[in-house]
Amino acid sequence: MKQGFNSRIDQSNRLADAALQHNPGDSNALYCKAVTSGMQADWASSSTATSTVPSNTASLASKYAKQALAANPTLYDANLAVGIENYMLSLKAAPIRWFLGMAGAGTNKAEGVRLLKLTAERGHYLAPSPASCSPSGSFAMAAPNPANRS
Repeated sequence: MKQGFNSRIDQSNRLADAALQHNPGDSNALYCKAVTSGMQADWASSSTATSTVPSNTASLASKYAKQALAANPTLYDANLAVGIENYMLSLKAAPIRWFLGMAGAGTNKAEGVRLLKLTAERGHYLAPSPASCSPSGSFAMAAPNPANRS
């Protein structure tokens, strides 16, 4: 399974890199790199005992998401990576948060929650679906909602 996962990540990164060669400000390519970095962080956090691999790829996800948002502020789905970074790093001890903040990482819990809500309210790909509110507690990714586009 890991080989297939890595193969798809590599394929996505090659396509995004090719798009960025033509247009370094391509918000969709930057978003793609944010998503693949985030997926790698999730995979690494569930399959390794060390926390350095997930934090490195998670910081890459946030970096690419910030670049995508700079290129296209209405790409609300990209706020997910920045929101998760802010929320998760806000849970660290104060001295660690200080060092992370000095390194450019977001560590503001309230900002993280705000960005996650913005993603849920305005995002296209990661918007909640009726199935995600089911009593069973299972989650489902919603199809893009054209009505959310603004």
